[in-house]
Amino acid sequence: MAIGAVTGLSAGVATFLEGQVDLTAFAVVTPLTLLGANLGARRTGDLDPDSLRRWIAWILLLSAALMLGELGLELRRTA
Repeated sequence: MAIGAVTGLSAGVATFLEGQVDLTAFAVVTPLTLLGANLGARRTGDLDPDSLRRWIAWILLLSAALMLGELGLELRRTA
């Protein structure tokens, strides 16, 4: 998580310095992200570890399916 935080922070600073940040989106997304992370961290401690692993596995499978679907649509458009 530390590596992800440093990477995200450095990319965010670079993007901000280039003037490519939508400040309205930033103002909306940042507090909601912090709130979600806080609530998620609290809820995670209440879950059974096996149940948490299953949730994560299903979410990753759903994400993979969506990415494959997008790839398929993009390949179909370019063909």
